[in-house]
Amino acid sequence: MQRDKTLSHEKVKKAVKEEFLEKGYEDASIRSILARAGMTSAGLYRHYADKEAIFNAMVDNGYQVRRAERLFLFSLAIALRLAIANPNARMIT
Repeated sequence: MQRDKTLSHEKVKKAVKEEFLEKGYEDASIRSILARAGMTSAGLYRHYADKEAIFNAMVDNGYQVRRAERLFLFSLAIALRLAIANPNARMIT
């Protein structure tokens, strides 16, 4: 029976985020991340090669989320400008 890799990956991401936010890069430890995630080192290294890769993945994920938020806000601003410029136009729903 195959285990749910998504659940495992989410546990790792949560543990990594907590560890780095609480302790910073230098003081964060793989052992503590493992304890938080409730997994073995082999399980963690299936997701990441080393501590630097773990940190980079966390930063990349944060960047992607913020980029998506900015794109949404930019699209909303354009829609609002168009609605203000042409108040009688029908909005597509």
